[in-house]
Amino acid sequence: MAESADIIRYLYETYALWTPPSELLEWTSLSVMPLFKPIFSYLAPIQARSDGGDEGLYDSEIGYAIEEINDEASSSPVVIYTYELSPFSSETKSLLDSLKVQYKEISLGKEWIPGLLSPGGAIKRAALMKITGQSSLP
Repeated sequence: MAESADIIRYLYETYALWTPPSELLEWTSLSVMPLFKPIFSYLAPIQARSDGGDEGLYDSEIGYAIEEINDEASSSPVVIYTYELSPFSSETKSLLDSLKVQYKEISLGKEWIPGLLSPGGAIKRAALMKITGQSSLP
């Protein structure tokens, strides 16, 4: 599944027997977020660079982050990467909690905006984009 809205919809359709996700979140995810996807895709690698343009160092950091993500993904049956202030992350966690699904949450910070990412959050976000083709969470 490519985007957060698809994941949330799948979870609700497959497991939920109650109200679907917020219509506002669904509309935002389907109508607004696709407009920002090229911006997010462009900014993620730029935010992740702590190397002053050293391509070799950046590739090394991405490789290490991918290894870390693979380790995290194998550490639990359900692993979600979140932003603490993201309504999409909150919606997903609420659904998993209400279904009593145990999951491992890995927060990349409060939000994707510079200054709100946790240390290592930007490089992990860029690595997730390289793995999945998307930079949005969850």
